Amino acid sequence: MDIPVLTNFLRGLRLFWESRRLRWLTFVLVLGVLIMQIIGRGGLWLVEQNPATEPLVLVVAVIGGGIWPIFFMITMFLSLIGLQRLVADEESYARSAALLIPWLLISFVALVFLALFAVFVIQTMIFGVAFIGWIGFQAYFSTRTSLRYAASVHVSEVSTLTKVLVAVTNVLCYVVVVGAFIYAAILQRAMAGDTPLFVEAPGVFGLMLVGLLLVIVFNLFNGVVMAAHKDRPAVVNLALLGLFISLYSAYFIYNAGQGASAGIDWIGISVSLFFLLYTMSSIGTTLAGPADTEESPRISKELAAAFTYFLASGYYFADSMFPILFRNSTLGGSLPDLIKLFIFPFIAMVMEGIYVVYLRRAAEREGAVPEGVVPGEEQPLPEGPDETPPAAGLPPDATPEAQEPPEGGLDHDEGGGPSGGAPDFPDSDDEGQGPGAADDDWE
Repeated sequence: MDIPVLTNFLRGLRLFWESRRLRWLTFVLVLGVLIMQIIGRGGLWLVEQNPATEPLVLVVAVIGGGIWPIFFMITMFLSLIGLQRLVADEESYARSAALLIPWLLISFVALVFLALFAVFVIQTMIFGVAFIGWIGFQAYFSTRTSLRYAASVHVSEVSTLTKVLVAVTNVLCYVVVVGAFIYAAILQRAMAGDTPLFVEAPGVFGLMLVGLLLVIVFNLFNGVVMAAHKDRPAVVNLALLGLFISLYSAYFIYNAGQGASAGIDWIGISVSLFFLLYTMSSIGTTLAGPADTEESPRISKELAAAFTYFLASGYYFADSMFPILFRNSTLGGSLPDLIKLFIFPFIAMVMEGIYVVYLRRAAEREGAVPEGVVPGEEQPLPEGPDETPPAAGLPPDATPEAQEPPEGGLDHDEGGGPSGGAPDFPDSDDEGQGPGAADDDWE
């Protein structure tokens, strides 16, 4: 049985597994992320045991984690000019492994050079472009997908039951995010007998509260939009969007309240892995798609993969560095989730606004009528002499009897129906889609 959501997910991931070169680059990403996680968590544990080792741990973390985004940035530029064969071989994993060592050395030299002479450039590239870019891509694709999930079902009318479920879903969004905040910021520490978060880390508590308010504002905006489109199938898409963003935000709030820890967080690893695969699938589908059409510029699969892996490796590098850089503050372990808490509802609100504009334009196209014609009103037939032209091959003054069809009726291949009505037209692509079908074409 074909499940569209799962099929599209696997189709997007297929981009990163289509050749030996792409599989090798995927292996390098997994290797780099694994090394960064080991260095980050191991370094944090070592610093907790012996604070004097902090400078050494910081240097090892910068070098051991920083070479991977630099490597993929170099791969991206080489793929852009068609020289991806210099980084990974198309036919042999052994040759690709032999090429990896010198390119990692080149990446190390470039990293040291940038760290010594262009600190702002490397900070912007890692923390500004890769880290924020990867979170932005996650938010964008999550919003786009949630707006399209309900589009797979064509609905011509919104039933009363559907409206009730949509209203319940909107209320559930508030319950989820407020409940997550109360538990993570208040109840969890109270039950454990720890210092309240607003006392131990007032900055983190304040940022969590601001993020909660931002999600509430998004849900209010989403509720107003759903009320305005309660009779259109688009209300289902909007309800799903609100639910997904609220669930994401609740997890970010919960995780931000945990802070940094040297232990293994299996829930965090699972969610991080899900977002990695999901974003890879979405980027793979989006960036590889234009290569199949002649109208759009062709993007090589190696370039798409290298770009994706540059953002991903830069994100994981920054994520592993924050707890070490802010070791004496709860902010270090909470900062990545707090940034996501701000970016996700903001991007969702912007994209929902664009979606509403699309719905309004689609409604205008569906309701367009000729000037002077009132929709739904029966129009009188024009008065005057019959201007029907004579049949082909007869003089203009031929009598109606002379224009009668031959015995046996008209040939259907040459005219309309047997009674001489309007000719048959090919079926329209929009036939049978229902009044809300235009809502489902948005991507």
